[in-house]
Amino acid sequence: MIIYIIFLAAYIQCAYKGHQMLKLILVLFLLSVHPVQARADMFTEACEGDVFDKLKSITFRYEYMPGVNSEQRAEIPRVMGVSHILCIDQLIRTAEAIDWTKFILKPESSHQVIRELHWVRDLFNSGLDEIYRQAKYYEKRAKGEKGKVPKATAENLAVTLHMWLMDKGYPPARFDYAQSRLVDKEMPPSSSPLERLANDEYMPAMLDAARRFFIGDGVEKDLGSAYYWIMRIKAARGDVSSIIDFPLSSF
Repeated sequence: MIIYIIFLAAYIQCAYKGHQMLKLILVLFLLSVHPVQARADMFTEACEGDVFDKLKSITFRYEYMPGVNSEQRAEIPRVMGVSHILCIDQLIRTAEAIDWTKFILKPESSHQVIRELHWVRDLFNSGLDEIYRQAKYYEKRAKGEKGKVPKATAENLAVTLHMWLMDKGYPPARFDYAQSRLVDKEMPPSSSPLERLANDEYMPAMLDAARRFFIGDGVEKDLGSAYYWIMRIKAARGDVSSIIDFPLSSF
């Protein structure tokens, strides 16, 4: 609990100073020690206070960011829109009411920022499946991007979308997180997220838990646990042929 409080304080300080990527690293750590609280803090804290200065900063970045193409530039306000999804309507109304010419900004820049905020709102109205598709798209983009800014922005967008999906209990996003806890060397390994999801009878998680325990992939080999999950899969009428190709009686 003490560790959680220390890192939460650091997270809030990074958010206040605008250190977005460091904030995300801290959020991922908080997920490992207090997942529900970390997700709730991320989205509620973003909407506290006046959004005007944040909008101004984002619009300046959009207009003056050098060396990025139009798609990379669009990701800048999209990140803000996703992190402020709980107050996206207020964000759009505020952006539309500002006279941006007072800040020596081109009207088209503010129009583009507003359009990207609308894109975010439309995305979240499309449902969790489409949000997940976009999260995976930006995750893939982040891996292929060159340059610190484009890579960080795409990664930021992918992580924030995944955080929202996790907060909603979306099984594929929970499965991605469970996988990361078993393969990501920067986080302490744990099979708990995978087993929790498997206990919710999400078939990919049940199959993966059985496979991992059967061969000792990312977890200690445990034939008893493997047998347990195989029986759970069979009870749910799943196919275990990808895990074992011999009769259970010889297990």
